[in-house]
Amino acid sequence: MQRRIIQAYSRLRAMADTTCPNCAIEMDQIERTTFTGRDMREYQCPKCGRKQIVDCGKALWQILSEANEEYRKNKKE
Repeated sequence: MQRRIIQAYSRLRAMADTTCPNCAIEMDQIERTTFTGRDMREYQCPKCGRKQIVDCGKALWQILSEANEEYRKNKKE
């Protein structure tokens, strides 16, 4: 449970990183990838064009895969 709270907190903290440091306005999400097992998002400022990549933590599919693996392991025991 505590692990999930930490993951949720890191996602919220990552969302705070979407404000452009140059213009102080919210950037737009232009890309999202999870194939590495991490939730990586790319943002771009609509005013100045600055781009920023934010690591939002583990990808949901990775978390579910690990939980399923742990469940199967505990079920066999």
